Amino acid sequence: MGYNEVVSNVIHATDVRNWLQCRRLFKYANVERIRKETYEKPDYFSYGTEGHKIICAHYKGEDVNEVINNISNEEHQTELAQLYRLYKKQYATIDPELQVAAVEESISIELKGQPILFTMDLLALMKNVGYVIVDHKFLRSFPNQEFLDIDFQISFYYWAAVKKGLDIKAFFYNVIKKSIPSHPALLKN
Repeated sequence: MGYNEVVSNVIHATDVRNWLQCRRLFKYANVERIRKETYEKPDYFSYGTEGHKIICAHYKGEDVNEVINNISNEEHQTELAQLYRLYKKQYATIDPELQVAAVEESISIELKGQPILFTMDLLALMKNVGYVIVDHKFLRSFPNQEFLDIDFQISFYYWAAVKKGLDIKAFFYNVIKKSIPSHPALLKN
């Protein structure tokens, strides 16, 4: 299979990330079409997916409890329910300022004739600000500046919004830590 046959296919944002991180992985998966051996995904991969479903339901006005109750891993279900309660409390003052334009919307943009497909987490019109892009990240710790500087997803989101004629005024990395905050322990003095 040659290069010209590959460019006629849609490339997903994940493929771009693979290309940036490992050219050989991209070549095997996208050019030579060598498929990885399939296996059951470990539960830690599903955490972010489940969290995105909860946040998506929240901003679409759907029943978040139904989404939480459909999580098969009981530990994830309990933790994500607690995280969602904290999320609602934290964003109670911000959410009324947002007029949601798109939630988990699949968007295709072209780069030199090659369609690239990705899913934008949240696009909203914020009072007294303008359009903002929100990228939800479920991480164990807060990212450093280098991570934020080289994150290609937000660049794609911005690019797509500009191509749609939107004037983006801000980006938000909505980092949701994968652990519930605990009470501080008393020091033994």
